[in-house]
Amino acid sequence: MLVGEIRVLHAGSRCAYGAPRIHAALRRAGRAVNSKKVERLMRKHRIVGITRRRRRSDPAGEAGGVRTRPDRPGLHRAPARDAARRRHD
Repeated sequence: MLVGEIRVLHAGSRCAYGAPRIHAALRRAGRAVNSKKVERLMRKHRIVGITRRRRRSDPAGEAGGVRTRPDRPGLHRAPARDAARRRHD
């Protein structure tokens, strides 16, 4: 059964592999399976990969240096960076 194979591959990766890597491993093993089916089965059976990378803190804040407009939520504007308008004193 496909879910059993997914569980074996997932456990073999120390529960690190997500759907794309599981799908690739199944394809390498000769199993013709659709990536969306792998994603659906993993989601249904709550098989989740983990991220081992550390998150780096952003010195510019969570917005990444982008100014937000509180009067219009969801609208983000980057600061103007037009070199022609800058004055170098």
